[in-house]
This record gives sequence, C-alpha cells and structure tokens, in this order.
Amino acid sequence: MAVPHYIRKRRDSEMSEYKDSLDDDASSEEEKKIDVKELFVTGLREKKLLFLIIYVVILFIIAIGMLAVNILLINVLQINARGMRSVHFNNYIDQETNQQLTMVDFTGEKINLGHIIAKSGRVYGEKDKNMRIEGSRIIIRSGEKGPSYSISNGVCKIENAEDFHVLNRDDGKILFSARNPLVVIDKKIKKISTKNIVTNKIRSPINEGLNIIGNDINLRGNEGILFDSKNLNITVDTALRLKTSSDGSIRIVTPSFRLANTHKTLPLSTSPALTASVDAFKVCICSSARPKLFIVKGNKPCIASTNICL
Repeated sequence: MAVPHYIRKRRDSEMSEYKDSLDDDASSEEEKKIDVKELFVTGLREKKLLFLIIYVVILFIIAIGMLAVNILLINVLQINARGMRSVHFNNYIDQETNQQLTMVDFTGEKINLGHIIAKSGRVYGEKDKNMRIEGSRIIIRSGEKGPSYSISNGVCKIENAEDFHVLNRDDGKILFSARNPLVVIDKKIKKISTKNIVTNKIRSPINEGLNIIGNDINLRGNEGILFDSKNLNITVDTALRLKTSSDGSIRIVTPSFRLANTHKTLPLSTSPALTASVDAFKVCICSSARPKLFIVKGNKPCIASTNICL
C-alpha cells in the first residue's frame, strides 16, 4: 500500500490538501492508453473524408464526359483502324526539291471549308477528275499582300500580279501569258460569248470564216481598226455607224464594194439626167492623189470645187 502524502498550497499554508497516489497512477494510465490509441488510428474522418468523396465524384464525371466526347468525335470523323474516312495524311517526294512533304487528302464528295492555308501553295484535285470549288465568294491569295485571284458575283479578278500564265498540266508548256496574250481556241470550241473583249487582234484559222454576232456590237480602237479578209460581210438589222475622230479617216481598199438591203432593194437613181430626184444626193470621189468623198444633188454631175479635192 502506498504511503499517503500531503501537498500544501502557497497562498494558504495552514490548510492542507490530501491527494491519493492511487488516483495519480490511474489518471496517468488512462492518458497513456489514450495516447497509444491515437497513435494507431489511420484514415480520414469527417470533413476530410467528405472532401475526398466529392473530389472523386467530380473526376468520375469529367472522365465520363471525355469518353462521350471521344466517342462523338470517332463517329463524326468516321475514324477507324486505318484512319479517318474523308481525311488522309500522305507523304510524297517533291521532284523539284527532293524533300519529303505531307499532303492532306480529302476524299469526301462535298467538303465545307471556310479558310485553307496551304504551306506549299498548291491544291490538287483527283486524277482524271474535275475539282469543283463553289462559294459565294472565292479568294485565292499568296500571302497577305501577294497576288490574289477572286471570284464573286460572276466577276473574276486577278490583283497584285506582275504576270499571269496558264500552263499545260502534262508538260508545263505556257498556254497563255498576259505579257504575250495569244489565245488559241481549240477546234471543238465553235462559239465564244462575252460582254467585253480587250485584245489587239482577232484572227480565224486559214480558209475559215470569223463571225461576230450580237444585238449591239461596238468595235473601238485607240489607234484605229483594221479589217483584213478575203471577204468581209457586215449584216445589220437597224443601222451601221462608222465614226472617227475629228482628224481621223475611213479607208476601204477592195476591188469591189457593195451595199445592199436584203429586206428591200435600193432604188436606182437616173442621175445625172434632169429627171433624177432633187431630194436625193449622189456620192462622188475626187480623182486627185488623195481621193475624198463628196456629195452633190441627184440631178447634178460630179463636179466639185477646187477646195474639196486639194
């Protein structure tokens, strides 16, 4: 049995307090048991466990969403073990630079693309098939300020280009050059319809005719217009107008020149007889070194003043 002992207070030394050693031993043993129990407890409790569960649930939802997106992309792009159905990436060797380049191959019948940037600057169609490009406005441009080719509202424009070539696909031969604009029309093409043509020469093949037909045809040349043919026929329904500048001239060099009306024959004048109509005029030509045309009344002879035929 433990010997009891007494403890005195500092403030009150007269009164004593009794403390049993058995109680001290029991309390110390309980504290030791509690400490040892806390040392062996593992895991999360209360709020920490709740946060962990919420975090795991959020990760699970994100994983399910990513899986759904991947499945949707596979179905839309039609991806299989060989790649995508409409888009293939192929490698080829450039014959000019001998470098391996990557080519994007679109195999769909119709492909909707808003903006395409081709690193090589070339877009090819399928072999032996036409490549059809459709859009309300199509712009093909080389760089931000480089040459551009645009099609909009039925108008084709080529801008910021120093030269324009049309090459043969097989041998690379120049079919058309803007600096040397010689356009050769194939025999299969029988008719060309256009609103305006700006050119310095229109020529038909040898021993073949050239027909220009239209409701209103205007031929204009800055330095003049020259017609050279074996037989030139001009047929009009309403009127034929020949207009020159104030110092210009009209020259007709031909062995025979005929004016006729297919709908109504022109009446012949009895000039220079006095019975000829005075309401009509007669066209005369000066016989000088520089022939000129002048008119006189229908019943008058072709006599001109000296000032006209100088």
